[in-house]
Amino acid sequence: FGLLIGGVVAGPLGSWLIRRDELHAVGSEAPETADTRREESLLRDLSAIGEHWRAGLLLLLILTVCFKAGAWLSYGLSQIGLVFPVYMGSMIVGAALRNGTAPVGLPDLDRLLQSVRSLCIGMFLVLALMKTSFSALAGVALPMLAILLAQVLLATAFAAWVTYRVSGRDYAAAMVAAGHCGFALGATPNALAAMEAISRRHGRVFRPFLAVSLAGGFFLDFANALVIIVAVNWILL
Repeated sequence: FGLLIGGVVAGPLGSWLIRRDELHAVGSEAPETADTRREESLLRDLSAIGEHWRAGLLLLLILTVCFKAGAWLSYGLSQIGLVFPVYMGSMIVGAALRNGTAPVGLPDLDRLLQSVRSLCIGMFLVLALMKTSFSALAGVALPMLAILLAQVLLATAFAAWVTYRVSGRDYAAAMVAAGHCGFALGATPNALAAMEAISRRHGRVFRPFLAVSLAGGFFLDFANALVIIVAVNWILL
C-alpha cells in the first residue's frame, strides 16, 4: 500500500506546490518538451545504455565492487555488534566511491547512471508490488485502511506545510517535499521516482536528489536501526 500510494501522491504533491507558488528551476537542465515526453522513458533509458555500452561495462564493474566490498563491510559491522540492513555496507561504499571520484568527472558514466537508476527504481517498485498479497490483509482491512489513510493525510500535510517551508519554499524545496512524501509513505525509490518525474516536466536540479537520497536511503536506516536496537533492549530489560 505504501509503495502504491507513495508513487501516486508524491509526484502530484510536488507539481502542485510548483504550480501554486509559480516556482521555476534556477540553474537547472531544461525540462523536457512535449515531443520528448511522448517517447517512453523506458525505451529512452534502454537506448542510452546501448549508446554508452562501454561505460555500462565499467559501471557494472563498479557496482560489483561496491556490492562485494559492502558485503564485507556489513559483515564487519555485524561482528562488532552493530545491526544494520544488509545493504547498508554497499551504500556506504558506493557513497564513498562516488564522492571520491567526483573531482575527476565522468560525464558519460553520470548520464548512464541516471538511466540505470531510473530502470532499477521501476523494477524495484514493480517487483515489490507483484509480491504483495493484498488478499492476505482482508481480515484486518478496515482497521488497517483507517490507519493507512491517517498516515497518508499526516505525511502529505507534513511534507506540504512543514518540509516545504523549512526547506526554503523554492523549486528545490518543492522537490524535497515530494521526495519526503514519497519515502514517508513508501520507500526511497518512491521518492526518487517522484523527483525524476518532476525533473523531466519542470527542470532538473541536483540538490534535492542528494538531500533526499542521504535522508531517505542513508540516515533513515541508521536512525531506524538505532531506534529498534534501543527499543528492543529497553523492552528486554
